[in-house]
Amino acid sequence: MNRHSLTRKLLVFDFDGVLAHSHEQLHQTVLDVCKSMRLAEPSLDDLKTKSAKEVLKIMGLGPLGTLRFVSLSRKLLGRKEIPLLERGMREFFTGWDKEDCILGIVSSSLQGRIHEFLEREKINMHFSFVSGGISLWGKDRALFDLTVKYRPLKALYVGDEERDIVSGHKAGYQVIAIGWGVKSSNFLKSYGPDYFVESPETLAELIKIL
Repeated sequence: MNRHSLTRKLLVFDFDGVLAHSHEQLHQTVLDVCKSMRLAEPSLDDLKTKSAKEVLKIMGLGPLGTLRFVSLSRKLLGRKEIPLLERGMREFFTGWDKEDCILGIVSSSLQGRIHEFLEREKINMHFSFVSGGISLWGKDRALFDLTVKYRPLKALYVGDEERDIVSGHKAGYQVIAIGWGVKSSNFLKSYGPDYFVESPETLAELIKIL
């Protein structure tokens, strides 16, 4: 028998916007890096209602410029205070039985930043793995590798950006988009997530029945 066969679900989270309340911090970081690179600055509405590729186009970035932008952003975020846990997520982790789930994180955020956050919030014991520092367009590969490792679990990915939806679907996941993250609800729904939830309480209820 497969050693994972008694566990029914692989539940993977994005980090920023889903677990960490980092919206304002991310927006300010984008503005700060734009100033240092002398780029056009996207508005908050741009960040909420446009895809990552569209935002990069507004800033006038090609492939090499994007690499530099991401590198500078990560360095700057690494020097900022670790963000708070999203409201309602503490109850999510303490309010229901997760014995039938393996929990993990796949994120573009730096791995050390994620681990520091999990330890400070005292929720690190809930997670079996953390995969951080993933490239902007590399989440699908990281997610697929996990489905191979944890086969035959039902794979679910919880995200707040269009990249999460696209990458999750490419990797064979059912994607749960959330309404408290970086992108607007209507924008996320236009990318066709399998499920959409507006609150951590609704997320917990949904996972129970999947």
